[in-house]
Amino acid sequence: MSETNGHTLTPDAPGLLRQFAAATARTLREAFTPWQLAPRRNLAHILGYKPELEYADYKACYERRDLAHRLIRAYPEATWSQPPTVQEDDQDDVETPFEVAWLSLVMRLGVYARLVRTDVLANLGQYSVLLIGLRGQPDLAAPARPVRSPDDVLFLAPYSEEFAEIEAFETNPASPLFGQPSLYKINFNRQTTSSSRTLPRKIGFVHASRVLHVAEDCLDDDVYGIPRLKPVFDRLEDLLKVVGGSAEFFWRGASRLIGLEGRDDYQLQAGDEEVFKQAIEEFQYRLKDYIRVEGATIKELSGQAASPRDHFDVLIDLIAGTTGIPKRILTGSERGELASTQDQEAWLQRISRRQTTFAEQSLLRPLIDRLLLLGALPAPAQPYTVVWENLFALSTAKQAEVAQHVATALNQYAGQGMASTVVPEPEFRNVYLGLPPESDYALPDALPDDEDL
Repeated sequence: MSETNGHTLTPDAPGLLRQFAAATARTLREAFTPWQLAPRRNLAHILGYKPELEYADYKACYERRDLAHRLIRAYPEATWSQPPTVQEDDQDDVETPFEVAWLSLVMRLGVYARLVRTDVLANLGQYSVLLIGLRGQPDLAAPARPVRSPDDVLFLAPYSEEFAEIEAFETNPASPLFGQPSLYKINFNRQTTSSSRTLPRKIGFVHASRVLHVAEDCLDDDVYGIPRLKPVFDRLEDLLKVVGGSAEFFWRGASRLIGLEGRDDYQLQAGDEEVFKQAIEEFQYRLKDYIRVEGATIKELSGQAASPRDHFDVLIDLIAGTTGIPKRILTGSERGELASTQDQEAWLQRISRRQTTFAEQSLLRPLIDRLLLLGALPAPAQPYTVVWENLFALSTAKQAEVAQHVATALNQYAGQGMASTVVPEPEFRNVYLGLPPESDYALPDALPDDEDL
């Protein structure tokens, strides 16, 4: 209650204190809610993960860690393991000028090897570029001019985002290249501060018409992709802790640990401690096979190394599931024919889809189209096609196994010697054996008698 003298209002002191105490308690409760405690419960900080990752982190991980190296190269190597055929028509016995010029370029510049490297670098970072060197055009900052023949293409050089920085973007909304890089700053010697190369650092500006920009797993734009290692980088850190920690624990547990327990009835003399220490070190480092001490009891201290298998399997499962690489293909292990076959088929389906949706659309066709635009390749009379090898084609051993099963089933169905009445021999040769319908080696109608030999 408040008291008044007719002019002023005197506050009730105890009530005011109670209100202040309630407000203070409410403030303290709100201050210690889980959301307010979030900075203190920063799991990335607690677990030792780096909050922000850079290209240098991915590159160091790729160069130093075994599984990271495998993760970066798995998709590019599988995608380009059987390079495609670029053809103008489906006539194998006729080579058009476009096909001849392309094959010549592939052989001279090692085109597919350069595409593999560009693919690997795009997996390692947010993007990579493939620089096209043209004869008689030293001003790389100027737009590329048409050339006269495939011989005017001098080189194809892949660069990572470390050495090919985007300097400017196309800002004209009326341009079909709006939002795309228009100028790059390239370190031609690929020299870093940690590099031991003695070449002078050479940096130049390059117009976008001279390079191919490659990025995979893009979200908001076609310029920056998500590095392959970024979603699993923390799991690779955990894997390093598990594998490295278990190895260190085993090393320490396997070493010969000895403790000295002094006897109650013995009094240490001057210099005894140093003698004990020297004797233990000589035994520890195999200088002597025995220990001679007085007044102490020797006890062996041994640790117990725990198997890291369970933790290792959990991390590998997470990495394999995130990257889409089957576990047995990722680690190179084979356990069970059925499971291995299923993993192989799922992997080949993913690779086959990547060949047509990424490798062809983001690497191969843009390169061919750019060379056509520059006049380095003769224009085909009809649109060219890219034909990839069938990844699901059976091997020779598998074809023989299938043919054996089919032959057995036909003999059981039609009777011995009557299988050809169901499946003619030319069809069997072509479909189940993968051979030409007719053989070039025909047996004679009658074999010669012994007297004729």
